[in-house]
Amino acid sequence: MGNIYTKQPLSIADQIAKLKSLGLIVAGQTQAEKTLSEISYFRFASYLRPMEADKQTHAFKPNSTFENAVALYEFDCKLRLLIFAAIQRIEVALRAKIIQHFSINHGAFWFMQMSLHKNEHQFLDNLNSLDREVQRSKEDFIKDHFNNYDKPEFPPAWKTLELASFGTLSKLYYNFADNKVKKHIAREFNLPQHEVLESWMRSLSALRNHCAHHARLWNRYFNATPQLNIKLRGAWIANHSIDANKIYAILCCIAYWLDSMGKGSEFKTTLIQLIHQFPSVDVTAMGFPQDWEKEPLWKQLFHSFFQNSKNTQIHNKMKYNRVLLKLSGEALMGEQQYGIDPQRLNDYADEIIEAAKTGVQIGIVIGGGNIFRGLQGASKGMDRIQGDYMGMLATVINCMALQSTLQGKGQKATLLSGLYIDRIADTMSSAKAIQLLNEGHIVLMGAGTGNPFFTTDTGSALRAVEIKADIILKGTRVDGIYTADPEKDPTATKFDHITYDEAYDRNLKVMDMTAFTLCKENNMPMYVFDMNTRGNLMKVLKGENIGTIVTK
Repeated sequence: MGNIYTKQPLSIADQIAKLKSLGLIVAGQTQAEKTLSEISYFRFASYLRPMEADKQTHAFKPNSTFENAVALYEFDCKLRLLIFAAIQRIEVALRAKIIQHFSINHGAFWFMQMSLHKNEHQFLDNLNSLDREVQRSKEDFIKDHFNNYDKPEFPPAWKTLELASFGTLSKLYYNFADNKVKKHIAREFNLPQHEVLESWMRSLSALRNHCAHHARLWNRYFNATPQLNIKLRGAWIANHSIDANKIYAILCCIAYWLDSMGKGSEFKTTLIQLIHQFPSVDVTAMGFPQDWEKEPLWKQLFHSFFQNSKNTQIHNKMKYNRVLLKLSGEALMGEQQYGIDPQRLNDYADEIIEAAKTGVQIGIVIGGGNIFRGLQGASKGMDRIQGDYMGMLATVINCMALQSTLQGKGQKATLLSGLYIDRIADTMSSAKAIQLLNEGHIVLMGAGTGNPFFTTDTGSALRAVEIKADIILKGTRVDGIYTADPEKDPTATKFDHITYDEAYDRNLKVMDMTAFTLCKENNMPMYVFDMNTRGNLMKVLKGENIGTIVTK
Protein backbone atom coordinates (compact mmCIF):
# COMPACT_ATOMS: atom_id res chain seq x y z
CA MET A 1 0.00 0.00 0.00
CA GLY A 2 1.29 3.49 -0.81
CA ASN A 3 2.14 6.26 1.61
CA ILE A 4 -0.74 8.14 3.20
CA TYR A 5 -0.68 11.94 3.19
CA THR A 6 -0.95 13.13 6.78
CA LYS A 7 0.19 16.77 6.67
CA GLN A 8 -2.28 19.20 8.18
CA PRO A 9 -3.16 22.67 6.84
CA LEU A 10 -1.17 25.60 8.17
CA SER A 11 -2.40 29.06 8.97
CA ILE A 12 -0.91 31.91 6.94
CA ALA A 13 1.13 33.02 9.97
CA ASP A 14 2.49 29.46 10.32
CA GLN A 15 3.32 29.34 6.59
CA ILE A 16 5.40 32.50 6.95
CA ALA A 17 7.04 31.18 10.11
CA LYS A 18 8.04 28.03 8.24
CA LEU A 19 9.56 30.08 5.40
CA LYS A 20 11.53 32.10 7.94
CA SER A 21 12.79 28.91 9.59
CA LEU A 22 14.16 27.86 6.20
CA GLY A 23 16.18 31.06 5.92
CA LEU A 24 13.83 33.33 3.93
CA ILE A 25 13.99 36.99 4.91
CA VAL A 26 10.51 38.52 5.33
CA ALA A 27 10.78 42.30 5.67
CA GLY A 28 7.10 43.01 6.31
CA GLN A 29 5.03 40.45 8.20
CA THR A 30 1.70 42.19 7.57
CA GLN A 31 2.29 42.58 3.84
CA ALA A 32 3.51 38.99 3.56
CA GLU A 33 0.35 37.75 5.27
CA LYS A 34 -1.77 39.84 2.90
CA THR A 35 0.11 38.37 -0.10
CA LEU A 36 -0.45 34.76 0.99
CA SER A 37 -4.09 35.52 1.77
CA GLU A 38 -4.54 36.49 -1.90
CA ILE A 39 -2.17 33.97 -3.55
CA SER A 40 -2.28 30.36 -2.42
CA TYR A 41 0.95 29.05 -0.92
CA PHE A 42 1.67 26.44 -3.58
CA ARG A 43 1.04 28.88 -6.43
CA PHE A 44 3.41 31.33 -4.77
CA ALA A 45 5.96 28.60 -3.93
CA SER A 46 6.90 28.31 -7.61
CA TYR A 47 8.45 31.78 -7.35
CA LEU A 48 10.38 30.83 -4.21
CA ARG A 49 12.05 27.79 -5.80
CA PRO A 50 14.84 29.72 -7.61
CA MET A 51 16.11 30.97 -4.24
CA GLU A 52 16.38 27.48 -2.71
CA ALA A 53 19.88 26.21 -1.95
CA ASP A 54 18.67 22.67 -1.22
CA LYS A 55 15.78 21.22 -3.24
CA GLN A 56 15.21 18.45 -0.68
CA THR A 57 15.01 20.51 2.51
CA HIS A 58 13.91 23.66 0.65
CA ALA A 59 16.41 25.72 2.65
CA PHE A 60 17.04 29.12 1.07
CA LYS A 61 20.24 30.70 -0.18
CA PRO A 62 21.69 33.55 1.91
CA ASN A 63 19.96 36.94 1.47
CA SER A 64 16.86 35.39 -0.13
CA THR A 65 13.82 37.60 0.43
CA PHE A 66 10.06 37.16 0.30
CA GLU A 67 9.88 40.45 -1.62
CA ASN A 68 12.02 39.06 -4.48
CA ALA A 69 9.49 36.26 -4.95
CA VAL A 70 6.66 38.81 -4.95
CA ALA A 71 8.47 40.81 -7.67
CA LEU A 72 8.89 37.66 -9.74
CA TYR A 73 5.21 36.84 -9.31
CA GLU A 74 4.17 40.36 -10.34
CA PHE A 75 6.42 40.17 -13.40
CA ASP A 76 4.84 36.86 -14.39
CA CYS A 77 1.32 38.29 -13.98
CA LYS A 78 2.10 41.24 -16.23
CA LEU A 79 3.83 39.00 -18.77
CA ARG A 80 0.76 36.76 -18.86
CA LEU A 81 -1.56 39.72 -19.46
CA LEU A 82 0.68 41.03 -22.24
CA ILE A 83 0.82 37.64 -23.96
CA PHE A 84 -2.90 36.96 -23.55
CA ALA A 85 -3.75 40.28 -25.22
CA ALA A 86 -1.35 39.51 -28.08
CA ILE A 87 -2.80 36.00 -28.56
CA GLN A 88 -6.29 37.47 -28.66
CA ARG A 89 -5.30 39.76 -31.55
CA ILE A 90 -3.61 36.90 -33.42
CA GLU A 91 -6.46 34.46 -32.78
CA VAL A 92 -9.11 36.85 -34.07
CA ALA A 93 -7.11 37.49 -37.25
CA LEU A 94 -6.39 33.79 -37.78
CA ARG A 95 -10.05 32.89 -37.26
CA ALA A 96 -11.13 35.52 -39.81
CA LYS A 97 -8.66 34.27 -42.44
CA ILE A 98 -9.55 30.58 -41.99
CA ILE A 99 -13.26 31.33 -42.26
CA GLN A 100 -12.81 33.56 -45.29
CA HIS A 101 -10.36 31.52 -47.37
CA PHE A 102 -11.66 28.04 -46.58
CA SER A 103 -15.27 29.12 -47.20
CA ILE A 104 -14.58 31.00 -50.43
CA ASN A 105 -12.73 27.99 -51.84
CA HIS A 106 -14.86 25.16 -50.44
CA GLY A 107 -18.26 26.53 -49.46
CA ALA A 108 -20.10 27.44 -46.29
CA PHE A 109 -20.00 23.95 -44.76
CA TRP A 110 -16.45 22.77 -45.55
CA PHE A 111 -15.92 21.75 -41.89
CA MET A 112 -18.70 19.12 -42.31
CA GLN A 113 -17.19 17.42 -45.39
CA MET A 114 -14.86 14.51 -44.57
CA SER A 115 -13.44 14.55 -48.11
CA LEU A 116 -11.82 17.94 -47.38
CA HIS A 117 -9.93 16.62 -44.36
CA LYS A 118 -6.93 14.34 -44.00
CA ASN A 119 -7.68 12.24 -40.92
CA GLU A 120 -11.17 10.86 -40.29
CA HIS A 121 -10.70 10.41 -36.54
CA GLN A 122 -9.52 14.02 -36.17
CA PHE A 123 -12.34 15.20 -38.44
CA LEU A 124 -14.97 13.53 -36.22
CA ASP A 125 -13.31 14.82 -33.06
CA ASN A 126 -13.36 18.38 -34.43
CA LEU A 127 -16.98 18.06 -35.49
CA ASN A 128 -17.95 16.80 -32.03
CA SER A 129 -16.17 19.76 -30.43
CA LEU A 130 -18.02 22.17 -32.71
CA ASP A 131 -21.33 20.45 -31.96
CA ARG A 132 -20.80 20.86 -28.20
CA GLU A 133 -20.03 24.57 -28.65
CA VAL A 134 -23.07 25.14 -30.85
CA GLN A 135 -25.40 23.28 -28.49
CA ARG A 136 -24.39 25.27 -25.43
CA SER A 137 -24.06 28.64 -27.16
CA LYS A 138 -26.26 31.47 -25.94
CA GLU A 139 -25.19 33.85 -28.73
CA ASP A 140 -28.06 35.71 -30.38
CA PHE A 141 -26.78 35.00 -33.88
CA ILE A 142 -26.91 31.26 -33.20
CA LYS A 143 -30.43 31.45 -31.74
CA ASP A 144 -31.60 33.53 -34.70
CA HIS A 145 -30.08 31.05 -37.13
CA PHE A 146 -31.93 28.05 -35.70
CA ASN A 147 -35.14 30.05 -35.49
CA ASN A 148 -34.94 30.51 -39.25
CA TYR A 149 -33.20 27.35 -40.52
CA ASP A 150 -33.48 23.62 -39.75
CA LYS A 151 -30.83 22.26 -42.12
CA PRO A 152 -27.95 21.62 -42.24
CA GLU A 153 -27.47 20.71 -38.59
CA PHE A 154 -24.73 23.35 -38.24
CA PRO A 155 -24.79 27.05 -39.11
CA PRO A 156 -22.31 28.08 -41.84
CA ALA A 157 -18.61 28.37 -41.08
CA TRP A 158 -18.70 32.12 -40.48
CA LYS A 159 -21.11 31.52 -37.59
CA THR A 160 -20.02 28.14 -36.25
CA LEU A 161 -16.29 28.88 -36.18
CA GLU A 162 -16.84 32.00 -34.10
CA LEU A 163 -17.71 29.55 -31.30
CA ALA A 164 -14.70 27.25 -31.75
CA SER A 165 -11.93 27.29 -29.17
CA PHE A 166 -8.46 28.23 -30.36
CA GLY A 167 -7.44 24.60 -29.96
CA THR A 168 -10.28 23.36 -32.19
CA LEU A 169 -9.60 26.12 -34.71
CA SER A 170 -5.96 25.03 -34.87
CA LYS A 171 -6.90 21.37 -35.32
CA LEU A 172 -9.27 22.27 -38.16
CA TYR A 173 -6.40 24.03 -39.90
CA TYR A 174 -3.96 21.13 -39.36
CA ASN A 175 -6.40 18.54 -40.66
CA PHE A 176 -7.59 20.46 -43.71
CA ALA A 177 -6.43 18.81 -46.93
CA ASP A 178 -6.11 21.84 -49.21
CA ASN A 179 -2.49 22.83 -48.61
CA LYS A 180 -2.66 25.51 -51.28
CA VAL A 181 -5.28 27.49 -49.34
CA LYS A 182 -3.44 26.85 -46.07
CA LYS A 183 -0.22 28.16 -47.60
CA HIS A 184 -2.06 31.26 -48.80
CA ILE A 185 -3.09 32.01 -45.20
CA ALA A 186 0.47 31.43 -43.99
CA ARG A 187 1.74 33.88 -46.61
CA GLU A 188 -0.66 36.53 -45.31
CA PHE A 189 1.22 36.28 -42.01
CA ASN A 190 4.53 36.60 -43.90
CA LEU A 191 5.37 32.91 -43.32
CA PRO A 192 6.71 30.72 -46.16
CA GLN A 193 4.76 27.48 -45.61
CA HIS A 194 1.67 26.21 -43.82
CA GLU A 195 3.82 23.76 -41.80
CA VAL A 196 5.50 26.74 -40.09
CA LEU A 197 2.15 28.29 -39.26
CA GLU A 198 0.90 24.96 -37.92
CA SER A 199 3.84 24.62 -35.51
CA TRP A 200 3.40 28.20 -34.32
CA MET A 201 -0.33 27.62 -33.81
CA ARG A 202 0.35 24.53 -31.67
CA SER A 203 2.75 26.48 -29.50
CA LEU A 204 0.40 29.42 -29.22
CA SER A 205 -2.56 27.20 -28.34
CA ALA A 206 -0.61 25.54 -25.52
CA LEU A 207 0.62 28.90 -24.26
CA ARG A 208 -2.91 30.30 -24.35
CA ASN A 209 -4.10 27.47 -22.10
CA HIS A 210 -1.39 28.29 -19.56
CA CYS A 211 -2.41 31.95 -19.63
CA ALA A 212 -6.10 31.10 -19.27
CA HIS A 213 -5.32 29.04 -16.13
CA HIS A 214 -3.03 31.76 -14.71
CA ALA A 215 -0.13 29.32 -14.76
CA ARG A 216 3.51 30.33 -14.30
CA LEU A 217 5.26 31.30 -17.55
CA TRP A 218 8.63 32.34 -16.18
CA ASN A 219 11.15 29.44 -16.44
CA ARG A 220 8.41 27.01 -17.58
CA TYR A 221 9.28 24.15 -19.94
CA PHE A 222 6.81 24.00 -22.86
CA ASN A 223 6.27 20.72 -24.73
CA ALA A 224 4.86 22.29 -27.91
CA THR A 225 7.74 23.94 -29.74
CA PRO A 226 7.57 26.28 -32.75
CA GLN A 227 9.76 25.98 -35.84
CA LEU A 228 12.56 28.52 -35.55
CA ASN A 229 15.31 27.53 -37.95
CA ILE A 230 13.66 29.11 -40.96
CA LYS A 231 14.31 32.00 -43.32
CA LEU A 232 11.63 34.66 -43.11
CA ARG A 233 11.06 37.77 -45.18
CA GLY A 234 10.48 40.02 -42.19
CA ALA A 235 12.89 40.92 -39.37
CA TRP A 236 13.60 37.65 -37.55
CA ILE A 237 16.16 36.10 -35.20
CA ALA A 238 19.59 35.03 -36.46
CA ASN A 239 20.36 32.83 -33.44
CA HIS A 240 18.36 29.61 -33.95
CA SER A 241 20.24 27.60 -31.30
CA ILE A 242 17.94 28.76 -28.54
CA ASP A 243 15.83 26.50 -26.33
CA ALA A 244 12.57 26.13 -28.26
CA ASN A 245 10.88 24.79 -25.11
CA LYS A 246 11.22 28.12 -23.28
CA ILE A 247 8.97 31.16 -23.47
CA TYR A 248 11.50 33.28 -25.41
CA ALA A 249 11.00 31.12 -28.51
CA ILE A 250 7.26 31.69 -28.67
CA LEU A 251 7.69 35.38 -27.74
CA CYS A 252 9.75 35.70 -30.92
CA CYS A 253 6.96 34.05 -32.92
CA ILE A 254 4.32 36.32 -31.38
CA ALA A 255 6.40 39.43 -32.13
CA TYR A 256 6.94 38.37 -35.75
CA TRP A 257 3.29 37.39 -36.15
CA LEU A 258 2.14 40.78 -34.88
CA ASP A 259 4.71 42.53 -37.08
CA SER A 260 3.10 40.88 -40.09
CA MET A 261 -0.18 42.48 -39.02
CA GLY A 262 1.39 45.88 -38.39
CA LYS A 263 0.82 45.47 -34.63
CA GLY A 264 4.23 44.35 -33.37
CA SER A 265 5.74 47.60 -32.10
CA GLU A 266 3.43 47.99 -29.11
CA PHE A 267 3.93 44.37 -28.02
CA LYS A 268 7.71 44.49 -28.32
CA THR A 269 8.00 47.86 -26.62
CA THR A 270 5.81 46.75 -23.71
CA LEU A 271 7.81 43.53 -23.31
CA ILE A 272 11.10 45.44 -23.24
CA GLN A 273 9.66 47.91 -20.72
CA LEU A 274 8.45 45.03 -18.56
CA ILE A 275 11.86 43.36 -18.50
CA HIS A 276 13.52 46.61 -17.48
CA GLN A 277 10.85 47.32 -14.89
CA PHE A 278 11.90 44.11 -13.08
CA PRO A 279 15.72 44.02 -13.21
CA SER A 280 15.86 41.25 -10.58
CA VAL A 281 14.11 38.79 -12.93
CA ASP A 282 16.50 36.34 -14.61
CA VAL A 283 15.44 36.31 -18.26
CA THR A 284 17.92 33.55 -19.12
CA ALA A 285 15.56 31.20 -17.24
CA MET A 286 13.00 32.13 -19.89
CA GLY A 287 15.38 31.14 -22.69
CA PHE A 288 16.57 34.65 -23.57
CA PRO A 289 20.07 34.29 -25.08
CA GLN A 290 22.93 36.69 -24.56
CA ASP A 291 22.63 39.78 -26.78
CA TRP A 292 19.01 38.95 -27.66
CA GLU A 293 18.31 42.66 -27.91
CA LYS A 294 20.67 42.89 -30.91
CA GLU A 295 18.57 40.47 -32.96
CA PRO A 296 16.90 42.06 -36.03
CA LEU A 297 13.48 41.22 -34.56
CA TRP A 298 14.11 43.32 -31.42
CA LYS A 299 16.91 45.71 -32.32
CA GLN A 300 14.95 48.73 -33.54
CA LEU A 301 12.45 48.75 -30.66
CA PHE A 302 15.20 48.15 -28.10
CA HIS A 303 17.09 51.17 -29.44
CA SER A 304 13.91 53.27 -29.35
CA PHE A 305 13.26 52.19 -25.77
CA PHE A 306 16.63 53.41 -24.58
CA GLN A 307 16.26 56.61 -26.56
CA ASN A 308 12.91 57.16 -24.86
CA SER A 309 14.55 56.37 -21.52
CA LYS A 310 16.93 59.26 -22.14
CA ASN A 311 13.95 61.43 -23.02
CA THR A 312 12.31 60.36 -19.76
CA GLN A 313 15.27 61.81 -17.87
CA ILE A 314 14.47 65.10 -19.59
CA HIS A 315 10.78 64.53 -18.93
CA ASN A 316 11.43 64.29 -15.20
CA LYS A 317 12.46 67.93 -15.34
CA MET A 318 9.18 68.96 -16.98
CA LYS A 319 6.35 70.40 -14.89
CA TYR A 320 3.53 68.60 -16.72
CA ASN A 321 3.04 65.00 -17.88
CA ARG A 322 0.03 65.44 -20.19
CA VAL A 323 -1.27 68.70 -21.66
CA LEU A 324 -4.05 69.92 -23.93
CA LEU A 325 -2.66 72.51 -26.34
CA LYS A 326 -5.34 74.86 -27.68
CA LEU A 327 -4.36 76.74 -30.84
CA SER A 328 -6.46 79.35 -32.61
CA GLY A 329 -7.28 78.89 -36.26
CA GLU A 330 -6.31 82.54 -36.92
CA ALA A 331 -2.79 81.82 -35.66
CA LEU A 332 -2.30 79.39 -38.55
CA MET A 333 -2.81 82.23 -41.04
CA GLY A 334 0.54 83.79 -40.16
CA GLU A 335 0.71 87.06 -42.09
CA GLN A 336 -1.96 85.93 -44.53
CA GLN A 337 -5.57 87.11 -44.51
CA TYR A 338 -7.06 83.63 -44.86
CA GLY A 339 -6.18 79.94 -44.81
CA ILE A 340 -3.00 78.26 -43.60
CA ASP A 341 0.52 79.67 -43.76
CA PRO A 342 2.87 76.70 -44.45
CA GLN A 343 5.73 78.38 -42.59
CA ARG A 344 3.64 78.97 -39.46
CA LEU A 345 2.42 75.37 -39.64
CA ASN A 346 6.02 74.16 -39.95
CA ASP A 347 7.14 76.29 -36.98
CA TYR A 348 4.33 75.00 -34.80
CA ALA A 349 5.13 71.40 -35.76
CA ASP A 350 8.79 71.86 -34.80
CA GLU A 351 7.80 73.32 -31.41
CA ILE A 352 5.37 70.49 -30.73
CA ILE A 353 7.82 67.75 -31.75
CA GLU A 354 10.54 69.25 -29.55
CA ALA A 355 8.12 69.18 -26.62
CA ALA A 356 6.97 65.62 -27.39
CA LYS A 357 10.57 64.37 -27.38
CA THR A 358 10.75 65.16 -23.67
CA GLY A 359 8.08 62.54 -23.05
CA VAL A 360 5.28 65.02 -22.32
CA GLN A 361 2.00 63.74 -23.82
CA ILE A 362 0.27 66.30 -26.02
CA GLY A 363 -3.35 66.53 -27.15
CA ILE A 364 -4.26 69.37 -29.50
CA VAL A 365 -7.46 71.26 -30.29
CA ILE A 366 -7.40 73.87 -33.08
CA GLY A 367 -10.00 76.49 -33.89
CA GLY A 368 -11.32 77.03 -37.42
CA GLY A 369 -11.49 80.83 -37.64
CA ASN A 370 -8.91 80.99 -40.41
CA ILE A 371 -11.38 79.16 -42.67
CA PHE A 372 -14.92 79.67 -41.35
CA ARG A 373 -16.74 80.83 -38.21
CA GLY A 374 -20.27 79.60 -37.60
CA LEU A 375 -21.34 82.77 -35.78
CA GLN A 376 -20.17 84.97 -38.63
CA GLY A 377 -22.16 82.88 -41.07
CA ALA A 378 -25.23 83.12 -38.86
CA SER A 379 -24.88 86.90 -38.63
CA LYS A 380 -25.13 87.03 -42.42
CA GLY A 381 -28.34 85.04 -42.61
CA MET A 382 -26.97 81.49 -42.69
CA ASP A 383 -28.61 78.83 -40.53
CA ARG A 384 -26.68 78.74 -37.22
CA ILE A 385 -26.59 74.96 -36.96
CA GLN A 386 -25.31 74.52 -40.52
CA GLY A 387 -22.78 77.28 -39.92
CA ASP A 388 -21.49 75.59 -36.77
CA TYR A 389 -21.07 72.28 -38.59
CA MET A 390 -19.11 74.10 -41.30
CA GLY A 391 -16.92 75.56 -38.56
CA MET A 392 -16.35 72.07 -37.15
CA LEU A 393 -15.18 70.88 -40.57
CA ALA A 394 -12.82 73.86 -40.70
CA THR A 395 -11.19 72.65 -37.45
CA VAL A 396 -10.81 69.19 -38.98
CA ILE A 397 -9.03 70.72 -42.01
CA ASN A 398 -6.62 72.53 -39.69
CA CYS A 399 -5.99 69.35 -37.70
CA MET A 400 -5.34 67.41 -40.91
CA ALA A 401 -2.81 70.03 -42.01
CA LEU A 402 -0.92 69.90 -38.71
CA GLN A 403 -1.15 66.09 -38.58
CA SER A 404 0.34 65.81 -42.06
CA THR A 405 3.17 68.19 -41.16
CA LEU A 406 3.95 66.32 -37.94
CA GLN A 407 3.95 62.95 -39.70
CA GLY A 408 6.16 64.34 -42.46
CA LYS A 409 8.74 65.11 -39.79
CA GLY A 410 8.59 61.55 -38.41
CA GLN A 411 6.28 62.23 -35.46
CA LYS A 412 3.41 59.84 -34.73
CA ALA A 413 0.20 61.88 -34.91
CA THR A 414 -3.43 60.71 -34.98
CA LEU A 415 -6.60 62.67 -35.69
CA LEU A 416 -9.77 61.92 -33.72
CA SER A 417 -13.01 63.63 -34.63
CA GLY A 418 -16.10 64.69 -32.73
CA LEU A 419 -18.01 64.05 -35.98
CA TYR A 420 -18.26 60.67 -37.70
CA ILE A 421 -15.92 60.97 -40.71
CA ASP A 422 -14.36 57.53 -40.77
CA ARG A 423 -12.33 57.96 -43.98
CA ILE A 424 -10.42 60.80 -42.40
CA ALA A 425 -10.35 60.10 -38.67
CA ASP A 426 -11.43 57.72 -35.94
CA THR A 427 -14.31 58.95 -33.81
CA MET A 428 -13.19 60.67 -30.63
CA SER A 429 -13.29 58.69 -27.41
CA SER A 430 -11.39 59.37 -24.20
CA ALA A 431 -10.15 55.76 -23.99
CA LYS A 432 -8.79 55.84 -27.54
CA ALA A 433 -7.15 59.25 -27.02
CA ILE A 434 -5.46 58.17 -23.78
CA GLN A 435 -4.25 54.93 -25.37
CA LEU A 436 -2.69 56.85 -28.27
CA LEU A 437 -1.08 59.38 -25.92
CA ASN A 438 0.45 56.52 -23.93
CA GLU A 439 1.81 55.09 -27.19
CA GLY A 440 3.62 58.34 -28.00
CA HIS A 441 1.19 59.86 -30.50
CA ILE A 442 0.34 63.52 -30.73
CA VAL A 443 -3.47 63.36 -30.63
CA LEU A 444 -5.31 66.02 -32.61
CA MET A 445 -8.97 66.34 -31.66
CA GLY A 446 -11.04 67.99 -34.37
CA ALA A 447 -14.68 69.02 -34.88
CA GLY A 448 -14.98 70.58 -31.43
CA THR A 449 -17.52 68.82 -29.23
CA GLY A 450 -19.30 67.47 -32.30
CA ASN A 451 -22.36 69.59 -31.49
CA PRO A 452 -23.55 72.99 -32.70
CA PHE A 453 -23.70 76.01 -30.35
CA PHE A 454 -20.42 75.09 -28.65
CA THR A 455 -17.08 76.82 -29.34
CA THR A 456 -13.69 75.18 -29.74
CA ASP A 457 -12.81 76.74 -26.36
CA THR A 458 -15.53 74.56 -24.86
CA GLY A 459 -14.23 71.69 -26.99
CA SER A 460 -10.73 72.14 -25.59
CA ALA A 461 -12.03 72.25 -22.01
CA LEU A 462 -14.07 69.08 -22.63
CA ARG A 463 -11.20 67.22 -24.27
CA ALA A 464 -8.76 68.27 -21.53
CA VAL A 465 -11.07 66.76 -18.92
CA GLU A 466 -11.64 63.63 -21.04
CA ILE A 467 -7.93 62.88 -21.52
CA LYS A 468 -7.16 63.75 -17.87
CA ALA A 469 -4.72 66.50 -18.87
CA ASP A 470 -2.74 68.30 -16.19
CA ILE A 471 -3.46 71.68 -17.77
CA ILE A 472 -4.81 73.48 -20.85
CA LEU A 473 -2.10 75.46 -22.64
CA LYS A 474 -3.80 78.17 -24.67
CA GLY A 475 -1.35 79.34 -27.31
CA THR A 476 -2.17 82.83 -28.57
CA ARG A 477 -0.31 85.76 -30.14
CA VAL A 478 -0.33 87.61 -26.79
CA ASP A 479 1.93 86.67 -23.85
CA GLY A 480 -0.86 86.25 -21.31
CA ILE A 481 -4.06 87.80 -19.98
CA TYR A 482 -4.27 91.58 -19.61
CA THR A 483 -6.72 94.01 -18.02
CA ALA A 484 -7.58 95.03 -21.60
CA ASP A 485 -6.49 94.14 -25.13
CA PRO A 486 -2.78 95.10 -25.09
CA GLU A 487 -2.80 95.47 -28.89
CA LYS A 488 -5.39 98.25 -28.53
CA ASP A 489 -4.70 99.67 -25.05
CA PRO A 490 -1.03 100.42 -24.24
CA THR A 491 -1.95 100.96 -20.54
CA ALA A 492 -3.21 97.40 -20.14
CA THR A 493 -1.43 95.44 -17.43
CA LYS A 494 -0.71 91.71 -17.39
CA PHE A 495 -1.87 89.16 -14.83
CA ASP A 496 0.58 86.48 -13.70
CA HIS A 497 -2.27 84.61 -12.02
CA ILE A 498 -6.03 84.97 -12.04
CA THR A 499 -9.00 82.81 -11.05
CA TYR A 500 -11.80 81.78 -13.39
CA ASP A 501 -14.26 83.79 -11.29
CA GLU A 502 -12.10 86.93 -11.50
CA ALA A 503 -11.67 86.56 -15.25
CA TYR A 504 -15.42 86.20 -15.67
CA ASP A 505 -16.26 89.10 -13.33
CA ARG A 506 -13.83 91.36 -15.21
CA ASN A 507 -15.37 90.22 -18.51
CA LEU A 508 -11.95 89.21 -19.83
CA LYS A 509 -12.41 87.45 -23.16
CA VAL A 510 -10.26 84.43 -22.38
CA MET A 511 -12.81 81.64 -22.92
CA ASP A 512 -16.57 81.46 -23.13
CA MET A 513 -18.74 80.84 -20.08
CA THR A 514 -19.34 77.15 -20.84
CA ALA A 515 -15.60 76.51 -21.13
CA PHE A 516 -14.97 78.45 -17.91
CA THR A 517 -17.58 76.38 -16.08
CA LEU A 518 -16.15 73.08 -17.32
CA CYS A 519 -12.64 74.06 -16.25
CA LYS A 520 -13.74 75.40 -12.88
CA GLU A 521 -15.96 72.45 -11.97
CA ASN A 522 -13.24 69.94 -12.96
CA ASN A 523 -10.42 71.93 -11.36
CA MET A 524 -8.66 72.19 -14.74
CA PRO A 525 -6.03 74.98 -14.78
CA MET A 526 -5.24 76.92 -17.94
CA TYR A 527 -2.07 78.71 -19.00
CA VAL A 528 -2.26 81.49 -21.60
CA PHE A 529 0.99 82.26 -23.43
CA ASP A 530 2.47 83.53 -26.70
CA MET A 531 2.79 80.49 -28.97
CA ASN A 532 4.35 82.50 -31.81
CA THR A 533 7.64 83.10 -30.00
CA ARG A 534 10.08 80.28 -30.66
CA GLY A 535 10.82 78.15 -27.59
CA ASN A 536 7.88 79.35 -25.50
CA LEU A 537 6.10 76.00 -25.47
CA MET A 538 9.14 74.32 -23.91
CA LYS A 539 9.46 77.13 -21.38
CA VAL A 540 5.85 76.66 -20.28
CA LEU A 541 6.33 72.90 -19.95
CA LYS A 542 9.40 73.49 -17.79
CA GLY A 543 7.38 75.76 -15.53
CA GLU A 544 8.87 79.13 -16.52
CA ASN A 545 6.60 82.10 -15.84
CA ILE A 546 6.09 83.67 -19.27
CA GLY A 547 2.30 83.94 -19.39
CA THR A 548 -0.79 83.87 -17.18
CA ILE A 549 -2.18 80.91 -15.27
CA VAL A 550 -5.91 80.64 -14.59
CA THR A 551 -7.08 78.41 -11.75
CA LYS A 552 -10.15 77.67 -9.72
